Amino acid sequence: MKIKLLWFIGLLMPFFANAQNPSFDDDFSHLLKSFTQCDKTFFSDLNQKKYRNYFPIVNLPNGYSKFATKSINHPQKNRLTFDPPIIFNGLKIESFDQSQYINDDHLKYYYWGFNTDNTFEEIKSALPWVDWQISADGTLDVANALFYKNGVWSENKHVLTNDSPVRGTAENLLFLEYDRFSGKVMIQCTVQGDIPLKELRRFRPDL
Repeated sequence: MKIKLLWFIGLLMPFFANAQNPSFDDDFSHLLKSFTQCDKTFFSDLNQKKYRNYFPIVNLPNGYSKFATKSINHPQKNRLTFDPPIIFNGLKIESFDQSQYINDDHLKYYYWGFNTDNTFEEIKSALPWVDWQISADGTLDVANALFYKNGVWSENKHVLTNDSPVRGTAENLLFLEYDRFSGKVMIQCTVQGDIPLKELRRFRPDL
């Protein structure tokens, strides 16, 4: 599983949640739970009308929705910055990023997720529904890891950092990564490798 080592300064966009709105915590908790599945559930939930009360949302013709991100001076990376940051369960969530890096037809990387200045332990405490594991090489906190081969997705118990999927295989997982350039921690989903378009749409119907 290949991780990112890049950080870019983004453009600000407004965060519309009213601090006095008693339903926001429940709504955002539901959205985070769907996000941590790292599949199309997140984009399906964004299609619910209530999230337009809080965030700039783009409706997609396939019945899904996505955050209205903007380019951050990089052709393959977009960001929605929450101004002010979202405070949830002790987390200070500052932005949502999405990026993609296409090496060739058989090696593609897609990332999407939230950035915070909290510690790994604070993040784990704030997301108690996630069953975090340590990668096989002991270098990365991961969850919900899947491996794709021969048309079948199965549980992946052997995630290795900085190893790209070989031809004919792909990976999907949630992970935590510290960005030494920004000092932020990224709560990221990724799907990467030699992934057919039909399979990619299971995770990223917004693409």
